[in-house]
Amino acid sequence: MNRYPFLWLLLWGLMLPAMAASLPSFKGVAVDGTRWDSGRLTRRPLTVLVFFTTSCRPCLDMIDTLQPLDEEDVRVVAVSPEPLAGLQALNRRRGWQAPLLHADAGVLKGYRALGVYPTVYVLGPGGQVLDRFQGRSAAGQALWLTLADRLMQRHRFAAAARLYQRIDAPKVRERARLGLAYALLKQGDTAQARQIFESLLSSPVAAAAWEGLGEWYLQAGDLEAAEAAVKEALARDPKRPVAKSLEARIRFRRRQLEEADASLAQAEQHLERADFRWQRVETLVARGNLARQRGKPRLALASYEKAARTSPVAVTPVSNRAVVLMTDLKQPEQALKALEKARRTVAPNDPLIEALARQAREAAAFQEDMARRRYVQKLVQELAARYRQRQEAPPQKPEDDWTSPPLALSVLAFRNRAPDLAGRLGFETALRDALIDRLRAQGVSVVEREVLGQLLDELNLGSSALADPQVQLRLGKVMASRLLAFGTLFPAPGQGRSFLRLVETETTRIVASLSQPLKSTDPLNLAAGYADQIVRIVHERYPLRGRIALVEQGQVAINLGRRHGLKPGMVFNVLAEGEPIELNGRILGYRRRVVGQVRVTEVEDGFAMARILKADAPLAKNQKVELGTS
Repeated sequence: MNRYPFLWLLLWGLMLPAMAASLPSFKGVAVDGTRWDSGRLTRRPLTVLVFFTTSCRPCLDMIDTLQPLDEEDVRVVAVSPEPLAGLQALNRRRGWQAPLLHADAGVLKGYRALGVYPTVYVLGPGGQVLDRFQGRSAAGQALWLTLADRLMQRHRFAAAARLYQRIDAPKVRERARLGLAYALLKQGDTAQARQIFESLLSSPVAAAAWEGLGEWYLQAGDLEAAEAAVKEALARDPKRPVAKSLEARIRFRRRQLEEADASLAQAEQHLERADFRWQRVETLVARGNLARQRGKPRLALASYEKAARTSPVAVTPVSNRAVVLMTDLKQPEQALKALEKARRTVAPNDPLIEALARQAREAAAFQEDMARRRYVQKLVQELAARYRQRQEAPPQKPEDDWTSPPLALSVLAFRNRAPDLAGRLGFETALRDALIDRLRAQGVSVVEREVLGQLLDELNLGSSALADPQVQLRLGKVMASRLLAFGTLFPAPGQGRSFLRLVETETTRIVASLSQPLKSTDPLNLAAGYADQIVRIVHERYPLRGRIALVEQGQVAINLGRRHGLKPGMVFNVLAEGEPIELNGRILGYRRRVVGQVRVTEVEDGFAMARILKADAPLAKNQKVELGTS
């Protein structure tokens, strides 16, 4: 341990700006023989680099505590100048999973760590130095507070809660309990979170505890109680930025956009007084989201960029910026570049980032395809004119009383019934697009997203207008969709729900009401669950039926094709009429029996070729076929 730790830390503080610009060169060897360098060291969005010696007991205990963070996409790397053989023995005794490395004295000198243990670096994307701790400060409570805050910025709430629970130093105990309550609330443990907030109302952090209760009430949907809690916080300190940010979010829920903007402007003036850095990020994200709501996308981008500078490890500012670039400014290529960079640095495993990147890639390809753009534009103009004139699409005439007409389905974007001004953007449309892709992959004919999106823009139909059932049905009929799918989201930490309805446009009958938990920002899993249910319902309610149009050399052509939702691999039963069913001398119909089976091999727009799998007798033209149920 350094003999003059306080003088050393003062000198270190003077050096921070220079060292933050670039990480010193690093070379080391792991106990398994793997060689490490600076590039390998910084592959995760958040890395905790610990310099230690085996004789430093606080160092070893600290590394033990940091080990589980590897499951939260945080890399923990322990480095020592001691011989590799001793480190290997230590690793066997402690059973560490995190990389344990030997580095020579020159490397430690470059990091100003030689002789000062523990020395801890918290590294962000690209090796940016976010935080540094040395000596007693690294082994003490300040490290846990800072790491927990960084984890909150990355929405790793369970890991943050574990660190907050370790803190018991009198000077920071209340702040740690405040952080713990927020982490529990964001995980959905609302009862314990409220209990902790209320226990702090008579403590030195009472104003912050009232803010926490305000957050609790806001998430519960009790705007009056949330507003009362915010007033209590502001009565203790009128410059509380988190209270003003909460005030803005309450006003946003009441659609008081100008008032919300005024509250956020006041919050931003005193942003440095927030208890946690993640709260500063949320305030700046809220400012950006509100600017977007008010039709000011450039201002929104400026707020997101400021939030990203405030926390380089935060995901929300990055993904929200991409949504504005792609959706509002019609710059999908720029959005895609931002998202691909985020996947490499900030959010390598974020499902919403993945879904948004797919959206941006498809939008960029659509912009490049001039012929397709002209086709969609012409179709949209026709559909918009039909909608305004209240004309329905001409009905599809069935080929006969057996063959199924093409069954088209339109999927509208999900509507968020409890939007959070500080939340992530793009989930609703990402969920719609993922559902469309999944349905198409399972053979359901779905109206193209570009057509639907441009039609809504042409008609100036926003989310509030689309909430009207009559508007929904008119859209479905205009687009010749037999079924219309529209959903609603009720987000809440740990206990949100999503709902989806299938409506038949001809009869306005609700075919199905579906529901799934809404526990994460993963649109792909949610879409997969809904798609499987929709496909099953469509096949049960609207069985796919057709006729054999041609028989030749072990295969048949059937009068169903791509526009009916066929895809290779589908198996159809070939039917024959059996004995009649009579009542009072009147034939009600005929029993149908399966006499053969065919598998689709090639699909064209209006027909498909299928290989004969089995046949009790030679198959013939005009025989009935029906999609198998198994």
